[in-house]
Amino acid sequence: MHPRIKNGEYVLIEPNKSFLAGDEVMVQTYDGRSMIKEFIYLRDGIYRFDSVNKDHGPIHLTQVEVSKVHLVGGILKSSRFVHDHSK
Repeated sequence: MHPRIKNGEYVLIEPNKSFLAGDEVMVQTYDGRSMIKEFIYLRDGIYRFDSVNKDHGPIHLTQVEVSKVHLVGGILKSSRFVHDHSK
């Protein structure tokens, strides 16, 4: 299986947008982990996230473990990003 996000690609995060079940999100935990997952639900203080790589199973995290959940607005190919080398 090919990875969902390839080396050199950029993930566009939209922190001010809401997300729904089935949306891809960026998850940060208080222990320092950052990951891109599919949001499934938040129920009784427990998040369920599915992996965007179907080789991995779902994960469950308590609200206490999660510091941020933000919507993934898109994945940009490295060729779409222009580096400013003048600085």
